[in-house]
Amino acid sequence: MTTKKILLIIGGVVAVLALVVALFVGGIVWVAFSTIGKSEAAQTAKIFLQKNEKLKSDIGEVRDFGFWVTGNINSHNSDGEATLNLKTIGAKKTVPASVNLSYRNGRDWVVVAASYTNDAGQTVNLLNPYERDAEARGVAGREGVTIEPPSAGDGFDEENFNANVLQAEGTTMVVFLTQSSLDSKALEKTLDELSEDYSERVNLVRYNLDEQPALYRRFNIGKVPVVSIYQDGKERERRTGAISRQQLAALLDKYLGDE
Repeated sequence: MTTKKILLIIGGVVAVLALVVALFVGGIVWVAFSTIGKSEAAQTAKIFLQKNEKLKSDIGEVRDFGFWVTGNINSHNSDGEATLNLKTIGAKKTVPASVNLSYRNGRDWVVVAASYTNDAGQTVNLLNPYERDAEARGVAGREGVTIEPPSAGDGFDEENFNANVLQAEGTTMVVFLTQSSLDSKALEKTLDELSEDYSERVNLVRYNLDEQPALYRRFNIGKVPVVSIYQDGKERERRTGAISRQQLAALLDKYLGDE
């Protein structure tokens, strides 16, 4: 066998090995990106971007996202952090967006920072966790047990909280919800079902936690949703996680009977 043939054989073997390695690495990358794109963190990020008014004012209604969601998700025991990059396709234009999320003590993913890059190459922040919009949506009315789905504008205002909860007479129910929690959605339905029986006896204050991670620390919140009962400005009892219609009614009756 000539030297030329030997070199050709060696070159062929090297090429085949390189192809196998490339396919193997490509498969790992494919699985990794597919896993990230289908994760709960990615779904939470997409919901946030679809509902963000600042983003929609620039690119129009968010219609879709690029196939690849890149970034990283790190979980350790009951805590986790994620940084995700999404190609966000709007009615007017497409922009790259970045979303940071976290969860603590096994609760749902929460967006803690988000931004996108505009046509001028500038980074536009999409989240201000301390933004206040209490007049419009931050504190629910005191006219009964009715509740709207959580939205991006549910801002916390210390002055309003003092006035509507800490200085309020009678029974007040404070509810903390997230958009991504199935238990939160079930609680919304329960509140609607109970509104007729309790609308004249219970004051309701509700907050959306999705864009306000500072409230987790402010109210020492672990698992969501949270139902907290106040009487004459003092917190008397707190329930976390899933709560049935019967359980919530019994909880309210317990404290309404004290009045």
